[in-house]
Amino acid sequence: MILEQKRDLALFLAGLKHKKHTWGTFDCNTWWCEWIDRLTGSDVSSEVIGHYHNEKTAMKFARTHNAIEYVLRMGYTQLDVNAPESIPVTGDVWIQNHRTHYSILMIFNGLAWSISSEHGLISSHPELFSTDKTVETTRFRRA
Repeated sequence: MILEQKRDLALFLAGLKHKKHTWGTFDCNTWWCEWIDRLTGSDVSSEVIGHYHNEKTAMKFARTHNAIEYVLRMGYTQLDVNAPESIPVTGDVWIQNHRTHYSILMIFNGLAWSISSEHGLISSHPELFSTDKTVETTRFRRA
């Protein structure tokens, strides 16, 4: 990720700081789509935003839309978690498969950022996600 994109990601995250979680418009899937639209000029968010309105319809939507396919389509490649280059770097995207739905995490300045239904934008250490064996986490990087 080039310096200008890192700056844009910082500004994007700052803009989300006080935004409240809303199913279908600002949740763990939609926020990433908005970032990808900014980064690539695509309109992937139109395929997700507004297509569900509560937790139940979000889970139904998740069963028919594979988040990994979206990531790969947007130019990301899957990382081998055992390879040295899989150390988290700014711009990496991690997808957690909870079996009923997916969560999207984005790495920025050493932290994993995501959206929580209780708190909105949150950040944690990536190690918390990479060591959790109860949830399958797949890592991606854009060239």
